[in-house]
Amino acid sequence: MGVSTAEIVSGRTESDSAPARPSTGCRRGFLTDYSIGPGPAYVVVVVQLPFSHRVFDVSNDEYDPLGVAEAFHHTVVLRCHTNYDIPLHYRSFMEKFSLEVLDTLRMQSRAAPLTFDVEVNDVTHRHGAVSDIDFSGMLTNNVRDIARCSALAQGESGR
Repeated sequence: MGVSTAEIVSGRTESDSAPARPSTGCRRGFLTDYSIGPGPAYVVVVVQLPFSHRVFDVSNDEYDPLGVAEAFHHTVVLRCHTNYDIPLHYRSFMEKFSLEVLDTLRMQSRAAPLTFDVEVNDVTHRHGAVSDIDFSGMLTNNVRDIARCSALAQGESGR
């Protein structure tokens, strides 16, 4: 199956005309842009890990692992819709999900590109349509591995 890359960028979400102020991350949003090519197996997704969307200790300067998990979840859902023609009105959910933090990731005051390499391990069809997609992914900063994720995505029609 194919491999895709999700580029994760942490940084400010304000426009260039906004007053300058210190920031250690964006305030909201995960997926901000994507492109498909050179073939349908290759997808680049631009993501921001929100600073204010943390669940655990907000006093430290490390990204919350649940932010990484949510970014992977959003990437999987996007990939289901763009690569496998799963209609937008279908509900999708993760039957199985795992996240293993391999190294901590400190927040940066400037955007720091990371890559989320996502591979499709298996696709199951039922009644001529895609029903289950098994994904795995590795978040890296081009120097070291940060986290490993896997998910079994399933969908059902809204009927």
